[in-house]
Amino acid sequence: MASLNSEPVCKRFHLQDGKVCLAPENDSYATTELSDEDELVIWGVVQYSVRDHGRG
Repeated sequence: MASLNSEPVCKRFHLQDGKVCLAPENDSYATTELSDEDELVIWGVVQYSVRDHGRG
């Protein structure tokens, strides 16, 4: 969990070609590449979800 430019996000943090990216688990959404102007605050790590996400 994090805040990107004051908006809450739940994505995976990783480096891609030397750039910081936030990638969603759902392929229907785009990966976000961060720029120097972006403000990212990491709140924590999701370890468990009680919701059924429909993966089978």
